Amino acid sequence: MTFEIFKASLPEDFYDLKDMKIEVPLAKWNLVVKHVYSDRKLLGGLLLDFANNKERVSAAVGNDRLLAELRRVLLEATIALVEEEAVVIADAKARNE
Repeated sequence: MTFEIFKASLPEDFYDLKDMKIEVPLAKWNLVVKHVYSDRKLLGGLLLDFANNKERVSAAVGNDRLLAELRRVLLEATIALVEEEAVVIADAKARNE
């Protein structure tokens, strides 16, 4: 799954972030989404593994507005995956029984 941060109304000083792409393998999606509201450094560290421009991840995660946008995009992508039945949300306890 690939997602991008793109917003036409990004402040001028963040235009270089608008083409940041992060390609998260579907098998790792749960790991990333599980930590979407964790500590920003933990989330940033996870995303570094999948980003095309690694230096841009720290800039995005370090800025409150961009971090909020990144989280929004991650959650919207998760909704799309659930709607397409590529990801199933289930109780971990029920799955193990």
